[in-house]
Amino acid sequence: MSSATAFHDAGNRKFKDGQFENAKKCYQMALQGYGAGPEADEQRIKSYNNLALMHYKLQEWRECEGACSHVLDLGLGGSGEMKALLRRAMARKELKNWQEMLLDLNTIDPSQCKVMELKQIDELKIQATQHLDDSEEEEELEESSGERVGNEAANALVNKYAPTAGAGNLEAKGDGGDAPNGPSNSPTNGSRVVKLSFTDSGKPTGNGPAPSPPAPPADGEEGGAALAQGEGEEEEEE
Repeated sequence: MSSATAFHDAGNRKFKDGQFENAKKCYQMALQGYGAGPEADEQRIKSYNNLALMHYKLQEWRECEGACSHVLDLGLGGSGEMKALLRRAMARKELKNWQEMLLDLNTIDPSQCKVMELKQIDELKIQATQHLDDSEEEEELEESSGERVGNEAANALVNKYAPTAGAGNLEAKGDGGDAPNGPSNSPTNGSRVVKLSFTDSGKPTGNGPAPSPPAPPADGEEGGAALAQGEGEEEEEE
């Protein structure tokens, strides 16, 4: 145990000199040399707490959390456990584990804390509570946004497919008179509904009155006028 204590003391000196990485290695070596028994456990708690501090200084949040957990696993209570809980809460703050951070803070025994530590604990509790409240609000907003997007998508599908339901038939409302000879782009108000469908050539057919046959050509004139190409017909690809 004497060698473990020597490594621990060396770690303290390295820490005072700002050599956090070297101090970390010294505390790790010290932890390998402790034996069993209450006295060894007391020294082990000190080395683990100091090791956790070095991890925190080096921004090794997970390692800091783990070193503090080793102290708490020993279950000896006292000021050593309070320091481990506070330091683990600080590491969990950096990891954004707000729920576990708040749990650690609420577990700390205030009778083991100094005035400055109590003030620090209160400030950390406020931060953890604020982040938890913000997270709940964000979840509610995301849920509301998801429902709105789902409704908009459903309405879009209805608007897209409802007018063409019926295997390509197009319904156009007339003004109560005869059906138009061609499809209407913007139906007018009225009570009569004319169903139109389209042949392969793009000519509309429907249940309205058939158009009058063309007049016979006059003498000397050629056959009927050529059919002009409609705007809706596709051009042949080259």
